[in-house]
Order: sequence, then C-alpha cells, then structure tokens
Amino acid sequence: MKLVEFDIHWAGWPARIRCPFDLSISLKGFFGLARTKSAECRMSIEVFDVGSGYEVLIDGADRRPANDFCEVIDVIQAAFLSAVPEPSGGLKIHGGAVALGGKGIFVLGRDRAAVSVTVASLVDQGFRYRGQQCVILQANGDLDGFPGPIHVPSSRLAWLGRLDAFQGQLSVSNADNAYVTPQREWKAESERTRCCAIVIADAAGNTSLQISTASAEVLGQALHLPGRGDGAPIPAALDGLPCLGVAFNNPAALGDAPANLLRMVVHGEIGGEAFERLVSSISGAPARSGGEPPQRSQRSLKADMTIGMACYDDFDGVFFSVQSLRLHHPEILDRVEFLLIDNNPIGLGAKALKGIEDYVPNYRYIPYGERTSTAVRDRIFHEAAGRYVLSMDCHVMFPAGAIGSLINHFERDPETRDLVQGPMVKNSLDSISTHWEPVWHKCMFGTWAHDPAGDDPSAQPFDIPLQGLGVFACRREAWPGFNPAFRGFGGEEGYIHEKFRQRGGRTLCLPGLRWLHRFDRPFGVPYPLNFEDRIRNYYIGWSELGLSVEEMIEHMVAELGADAVTPVINRVKRDLA
Repeated sequence: MKLVEFDIHWAGWPARIRCPFDLSISLKGFFGLARTKSAECRMSIEVFDVGSGYEVLIDGADRRPANDFCEVIDVIQAAFLSAVPEPSGGLKIHGGAVALGGKGIFVLGRDRAAVSVTVASLVDQGFRYRGQQCVILQANGDLDGFPGPIHVPSSRLAWLGRLDAFQGQLSVSNADNAYVTPQREWKAESERTRCCAIVIADAAGNTSLQISTASAEVLGQALHLPGRGDGAPIPAALDGLPCLGVAFNNPAALGDAPANLLRMVVHGEIGGEAFERLVSSISGAPARSGGEPPQRSQRSLKADMTIGMACYDDFDGVFFSVQSLRLHHPEILDRVEFLLIDNNPIGLGAKALKGIEDYVPNYRYIPYGERTSTAVRDRIFHEAAGRYVLSMDCHVMFPAGAIGSLINHFERDPETRDLVQGPMVKNSLDSISTHWEPVWHKCMFGTWAHDPAGDDPSAQPFDIPLQGLGVFACRREAWPGFNPAFRGFGGEEGYIHEKFRQRGGRTLCLPGLRWLHRFDRPFGVPYPLNFEDRIRNYYIGWSELGLSVEEMIEHMVAELGADAVTPVINRVKRDLA
C-alpha cells in the first residue's frame, strides 16, 4: 500500500511520518500545528494497517503495536517526544503551556489528566495554545510546548465538546483516551514565550474547585522527574514566579477563576504578595454550598431619594460610607433610604452587611449573587423606593452639603431625563476632576480632566462628555439600564452616558455634588478583573448604541497584542450572532 508522508518539527527535532492515505488526512489534522517541511529528517515513523489494528515502526527497527487510531496517536507522540533531546541547562518535562499577550503560563502536575483539562479550559477562555504533553523550559525562562493534539481522558470528551473553542473539532477516542484536533488560530505567534506564572493542576476529592498559592515544595514535587530526585533544585527561571494551585475532580468546576487570576498576572495588575493575598481571599471564602445567604430586609421604606451601593466583600467601605453620610448630612436623613446590593451574599462580610440594618433604621439589605459584575448596579434602580436614585461606590464619602445640592437640583427639575454626576475630589483634597475626556487610554475609554466651571460648588450644572461612575444619579424612571449581556467589570463609562443622550437626556456635572473615592486596595481586589470582560463589554455596548468598535479594537490590540484581543472579539461576535 502506498504511504503518504509529512514532516513534524519541534524544539529543533524533525521527524518524517509515513502512513496510509486514509490515515494521513486525520493525522495531518491532529499534528497540524507541528507540521512543517523539513530538509532533514532525524527520525522516521511509519504506520501500517495490519488488518486487526496498526503497527508503528520507529526508525526502521522498533515495532510497536496499536489497536486503534487513538493508540496510533499515542505511539507517534510518545516516540517523538522521547527522542527530543533535553536542552542544555534547561528542562524537558511532561506538562502544558499557554500564552497570552506574549507571556507564557507553565501548567504542570503529577496528575496528567488534570494538566490536560486545565490547558484545554484556558484555551477555551482565550489563551493561546503552546502544548499539552511536553514542555521545554529554557534556562532563561522561555517556554516551548509541543503543540500536538489536545488530549483528555475519554470520560472528559463530552465536557470538552461543550466548550465554545472545541465545538465542531475532529475528535477520536477509545475506552481510555480522547484526542481533538487543535485549531490553527490557537497557535501563538512566537515560537517561545517567557514564563510569567505557573499552575500546578491536581485532582481533588470532590467536585468543587480548590484554589491556593502553591509552595516551593509543591512545585518541586510537580517538577520531579525520574533520575532527578525529589531534592533537585527548582530552576532559577521559575524562582519567585506566581504559582497557582488548582485542584478539582469535575472539570466543569474550573470556571473562569484561574483564567482571570492569570490574566491579572500577565497584564501586570497583580503579583508578589498581592497575588498571594488575593488567592488566599478566594480560597478562604466559604463554599457556595457551605451556608445560606442572609435574608433580604423586610422593612418597607418611603423616601424622596434612594442612596444605593453595590458591594462585593467590602464591609469596611459600606460601614464608613453609610456612617459618614449619617454623621455629616443629618439634614437629608429623613428624606433618603440606604440600599445595599450584596453581590457576594455568601462572602465573609455578608452577615455584618445585613446587620447594619440593626442600627441604621433607613437601611435595606438585598442579597444578589446571580451574577458578578459592576452592571449589577441595575438592581439598585429596580429595588429603589425613592423617586430619584443616587448610585455610589461602597467606598465613597461626600463633603457636607453635597447630597442636599443633588436633592435641590432634582426638585428644580422633577421630570428630568438627565444623568447627573459631580466632581471627584482627589486625595489631597485641594483639586478636583470634573469629567473624563472621551479618548482611549490604557485599555479604557476616558481620562480624568478638569473644567474650571466646576470649581465653585454653588455654580450651575454644565454638560460633560462622561465621568467615572463612582457616583451618578437620575430619576428612577429615566434609568435606561446596562446591557444585560455585560459581565465582569469595566466598559460602562461612556456607554451609559451616550445611552442617556440618545434618549433625549443630558450628561451633567453638578459642581456641588463633590465626592471622594477610595482607590487603593492594599490587600487586593476580591473579585476578578480582566481585560476580556472589559473588551467584551465595550464591544457589546458600542454595538448596541450603533457606534463603531474599530477604534476600540485598534487601541486594545496596540496595548495588549492581537494574541490577546482577537480571540475575545471572535467569541463576542459568536455570542451576539
């Protein structure tokens, strides 16, 4: 039978595969990301159909049986990877690698199935595929993974098939293993990426996800290779890198938490002790099944204005914001209600947040854990008792008279359709930012700016293009709502302002509505922040309003690279379709 041949190449090692025509099309697909045309051949692999199965001949002498096509892939991959030499001063090890924005994530662990599933999950969430079965770590920290077929235990093939990135991909399986062809668009643009973080994947005894910071001892155990010994030192290139431990039994439990943490590391948003604190806060939170959230407040209040906050694990912020309003704005207390939307009602602070109602008579607590996003501020307007609604971050304070000036503004224009905001006071207390300029900057739409028209707190309101949404207010019935497809954090500024304008309203700065915002979070942000959600929200919001998304995409690509942005845009396009 005539054999068809093609070459694969990895880590400087070329091999030529010969196989029957009916196998060649599938094999070329499964090894598609490693295929190349090579002038030299250091290894030959021949596959023969022997009727009852297959036989794989390595370098013309080593014959290995294969009962089915899955075993053919097993034998080819194992033979090829074992022949690739270990780099001088580096390390060749079973593991996986993904990349984002030109930086690499090293995934390893003694449980090979957990490693494979973790890599597949990250690929589905926009990370570029570098490899899943074998990785070379160079002495300088460069990662080079073998981009062979995606492998999972056959019991996980149904889970894999439900992921967006893997739908419609060719797969093959037997009783033990399953392989899926990788997509060409997954491949990273560069052959090597510098390692910036490590994931130690393992199986857990239950279906919940266990997240932790992996110790040097755990990393050393995961790196253990036959002949190296458990006491072998950790490569210098990995020393001090953020090391995330993930343990699970059911791969569906992985969710997006590991990917979100890794994005923050890749984009330089968190590292070192802050990374450890954030992971500890996540791993230390009670499990969703560990207890019931507090009941919503039963009291019914009447108010001219609702002052609402959405909170995620920030009891201190809520406590001091509410008590500051009570201490410094006594003239408005009989006209307002305080409304708290708890976006993590199973969090450590939930009971204390509910308990505020015991000493604040015009306070209501609403648990809302259905989804996590700054867009949950919509719930403030749905739950509000007041005719007018002031939405504020749960870590904001107002100077005396600020809330009174807002109430007076609404009384002068009771049927207003406007969005009303005010100047943000800087920490020094001697300067303000009245608005944002509508320009793209550092992956956001808008930069802080100052208009002298806002310097006098008694001055008249004036039009602004947009402002940060730490504080904003409107008539409850005029609230247009955030797009329900928004998720995560970011993308609302500019979008909601244009939405008001398209509905006949104005976007105003009321100079008297001054506010001070706490930005510093020395113990880390307890919820995931990632650029994927921000890009997604901008794309959805701009599309909803009939605005062009091209400038946004160009800016994000310039800041983050096409590797990080293009898969996000493709996914959101599919979602919208």
